[in-house]
Amino acid sequence: MNDIYTAQAIVDDLRQKIENGNLRPGDQLMSVRKYAVLIGVNKNTVASAYQKLQGLGIIESHGRTKRVALRDFSVPQSIPDVGAPGLCDISFGNPDPKLLPDYSEVLVNTLRGSPQLYNVTPDDPLLVGVVKEMAKSEGLPEGDIMIEAGTTAGMQEIFAAFLESGDHVLVEDPGYMKLFHLLRFMNLKPVPIPITPSGMDTAVLKKAINKKCKAIVLTPRAQNPTGVTYSPDCLRQIREILDQHPHILIIEDEHLGLLGETPYVPICTVQDENWAIFRSFSKYLGPDLRTGAVIGSESVIRRMKSRRAAAGQWVSRILQTTVYQLLTSPGLLASIIQAREIYVRRRKFFLEKIRTSHIDVTSDEGLNVWLPMDNAEEVAARMLEQGWIVRTGRDFCILSKGGLRITTASLTMEKTEEIVSAIINVTQSIKS
Repeated sequence: MNDIYTAQAIVDDLRQKIENGNLRPGDQLMSVRKYAVLIGVNKNTVASAYQKLQGLGIIESHGRTKRVALRDFSVPQSIPDVGAPGLCDISFGNPDPKLLPDYSEVLVNTLRGSPQLYNVTPDDPLLVGVVKEMAKSEGLPEGDIMIEAGTTAGMQEIFAAFLESGDHVLVEDPGYMKLFHLLRFMNLKPVPIPITPSGMDTAVLKKAINKKCKAIVLTPRAQNPTGVTYSPDCLRQIREILDQHPHILIIEDEHLGLLGETPYVPICTVQDENWAIFRSFSKYLGPDLRTGAVIGSESVIRRMKSRRAAAGQWVSRILQTTVYQLLTSPGLLASIIQAREIYVRRRKFFLEKIRTSHIDVTSDEGLNVWLPMDNAEEVAARMLEQGWIVRTGRDFCILSKGGLRITTASLTMEKTEEIVSAIINVTQSIKS
């Protein structure tokens, strides 16, 4: 037997081949038996390596075969030219640009002010005050606040501050694709917990949670990509489980904000030692402002601020002032409520139409709907031929059943009729 090839050595070797392009997304790996014979190790060693790679989301299982699932982090996902004639992109989860506020005038006025220098307070006190008032009115736990350049950037900071390479993180499956990419990039192991129509599967969570699990990331409202909002019973059961594991860092992704149809119910409490709720403004102010907020326990915010100070980083005060001006501008709330009503109508119209075809679909609220299906890649390819760009479960799933995520935010009634018809025709033609 070859003592050089440990399970970890195999993991490192295959990971390097994937990252340098010798193995590409979708490539089939050797069977456990063949690979073991090739390198002269026990097949259990190869099986253990494959299991680690699958747990990291780097490879995926297709029956008895294993295929490469990792995308290249250094470049954007390869997608068709969305500007090409006849193509309609409903894959990125974007809000409708027509429903975002015009902040050009606010930005110009902000630029007329005095330049900020290195001794400026990183977090604009006025914006922090608005975030605090919003959180209080929504019943969120009272905690410290800092401003971040969006949720993903903030999560990278909190993982770096609290976790070490190889630590386990409990995540939703299907779940937020950028979170999966971030965890793999930081060599953290995602532990997938299935999403049910009621929220995270608490029976699986109870079995999976252990001392190796250092953090859990949840999206209790409008979960991405499924659009599921956790039920009160699910929230209660999760809380009971977490109470038995006080060492775990609890992270909530509250991305919907003022567009939420239902009140936000947090899982975190002030009694938790380490917790954080990420609040995003992107869905109703626009993602290009690159500004969000983190509300968290004193220990979490202190450690994140220390890392920020060491790196000499902060969110531009120009952007912070712009966000503050928008959040406090007269008429903004009314425009957001109007946008919310439009988004709700569009999503419900899509659900109404797709359900007449008896195609499975989930979505309680938000800008996306999820169609679970085993042949999502083939459906997406055929949809592209008809001019529709949709995103598949390859991006969102670790172990769960695949599917299609469709963003309904910009879909008019006419477009909805067209895409539903296309989905029905494609799925029926594949079955036949």
